[in-house]
Amino acid sequence: MAKEQKKKSPLKTGKTGKRGDIETRFKPGQPGGPGRPIGGRRKTLDSLDAMLANEKNLIKFEKALQDEFDKDPLKFWKEYAFPLLPRNIELTGFDGGPIETIDLTKLNDKELDQYIKYTKKANS
Repeated sequence: MAKEQKKKSPLKTGKTGKRGDIETRFKPGQPGGPGRPIGGRRKTLDSLDAMLANEKNLIKFEKALQDEFDKDPLKFWKEYAFPLLPRNIELTGFDGGPIETIDLTKLNDKELDQYIKYTKKANS
């Protein structure tokens, strides 16, 4: 019986040029692959917006989301809803300062009128 010769692994020889090969592995100081294309997320969202502009697609999409929610609400929030929310939100008042709370029941008529004018001006 002849001894079977073990084939050398291409990972060890570094001569095949295939994926995982020593010669094609990441080397310190060299950038990796191209990564995600610039604007790729924006293009994807634009395509989705265009699809959902069609009323039939929107109805199907809403039904599919509702079906997923009905199956497992926690999974729905973790996999679909939360990833779409902004990670950081900074809230400020009208003038960029801190948010103020005002008890409107404690304002007199003149102060209330001033507050109404101020909020209308800030929202226009």
